[in-house]
Amino acid sequence: MDDRKLKILAAVVDEYVQTGEPVGSKTIAALPHINVSAATVRNDMAVLEQLGLLEQPHTSAGRIPTFNGYRLYIDKLMTTETLSEKERQRLDDMLEAQGSDKCSTEVFHHLQGGGDPHRQAAVCDPADYIQRQHQKQSLSAGV
Repeated sequence: MDDRKLKILAAVVDEYVQTGEPVGSKTIAALPHINVSAATVRNDMAVLEQLGLLEQPHTSAGRIPTFNGYRLYIDKLMTTETLSEKERQRLDDMLEAQGSDKCSTEVFHHLQGGGDPHRQAAVCDPADYIQRQHQKQSLSAGV
């Protein structure tokens, strides 16, 4: 697949994640890093649809990413940023203070200080949570 189609796929995923609405060719063509006409974008979106990376919810709608479209985006197109040591330590301290069985909204609030809140996430290890739930169930069952 050529670079232009990959850029268009990435732009559709980004726009769809931001808005939750199907994305049209005019929206993509208006982006500064997409230097082609809406007709060219439409043709490339049709190819991406044939490849199973985009779908059209109904005839007059724009396109939305499919599971495979998201998978390609995550595996090949998405960029990630590494937390600084200071940010990492602050996050570790907050998670420890909250208990390892949950990720609180306070943690997400602090994460939002540096960028777009729709593109940030925290991953918590569920092992302690599962162990605590099992212990709670065992205690309530009298085991």
